[in-house]
Amino acid sequence: MKILIDAVLINLSFLLAYHLRFEVMTFIVFEKAALFKDYFGTLVFITLLWLAIFKLFGLYDKKISDFIDEAALLFVSVTFSSLFLFGLLFLYRGFWFSRLVILNAWIISFLSLFIFRFLLRLVKRLLLQKGIGLKSVLIVGAGDMGQTLGLRFMSDKTLERKPVAFIDDDAQKNGKVFHEIPVLGNSTDLLKLIKKLSAQEVIFATSRIPYQRILDLITECESLGISFKIVPGIFEIIASRVSVDEVGGVPLVTISEIGLAGFNAFIKRLVDVVMSFVLILFLSPFFILIALLIKLDSNGPIFFKQIRIGKDGKDFSMLKFRSMVQEAENMLLNIKDKSEVEGHIFKIRNDPRMTRIGRWIRRL
Repeated sequence: MKILIDAVLINLSFLLAYHLRFEVMTFIVFEKAALFKDYFGTLVFITLLWLAIFKLFGLYDKKISDFIDEAALLFVSVTFSSLFLFGLLFLYRGFWFSRLVILNAWIISFLSLFIFRFLLRLVKRLLLQKGIGLKSVLIVGAGDMGQTLGLRFMSDKTLERKPVAFIDDDAQKNGKVFHEIPVLGNSTDLLKLIKKLSAQEVIFATSRIPYQRILDLITECESLGISFKIVPGIFEIIASRVSVDEVGGVPLVTISEIGLAGFNAFIKRLVDVVMSFVLILFLSPFFILIALLIKLDSNGPIFFKQIRIGKDGKDFSMLKFRSMVQEAENMLLNIKDKSEVEGHIFKIRNDPRMTRIGRWIRRL
């Protein structure tokens, strides 16, 4: 929803910026007027560009909990987007765009996006205080750490979690209530309780369960698509794909988050395509220069094609600027024994296969 509203506000900001420049700021005459339809036709590109930059800067990262941090990141993102648009217009002279429109849009868009985020947080806080939007959580472990987490969740609704039950393998705790949170079973009841209580997240806050058992419980969570977090210190055996959050002063580790799918996957793909297009457009003069130098320096094609493995194990062709002579493969047979490193990789200083431009490209 935030991305959609941002898109609307960006469009409205540029429309209002155009109106201010050519309907209100008429005393400024050093710029020529432009037809509204010409500006309107660029709004789709500008909106996608700005959203891509916002995404790249992490403005839609859920881990931004502090409003001051979000406001600062918003200012940087809007400023960079405006400067980037200035740069594109400087490189591409096919369309005249008022610089004052961009300046107006920079101010208006920042203010409107700032106010939107402030109101969104205000409404969200009010809803959370009423118990709306809280994530139901199962806490594995009713010891000191588990109870500390449970108490913080119960007393601070802004943490966006509502503990529905404890799970503990200590039979003496079964049936007891800590901070209004009941202990409803042990680790063997995890799947059943997730379904029964409609739990949306599981937090492991105990060191008494063996590591292998925790792995099994994590597998059960993943089978249901349930997110999980772990209190650091109880799961040292997993060292990859880890991110750390802080909830109520207690650090929580997230392991192997579920991959992007649906709308999030579409947004990522959109960002990839838009940013690739913008960067190629921005760097095209530099690319043309390199291509020309390669052609003048040696015979052969400009690009070197390689097959790489991509998503889902599918092969794709990757193009690189050619940095070696056309007969590089044949020359390798004669100098293979001169390699300065062991193994399958061939490496030698002053490689005779390298072109003059190729040596420069390799340093970039």
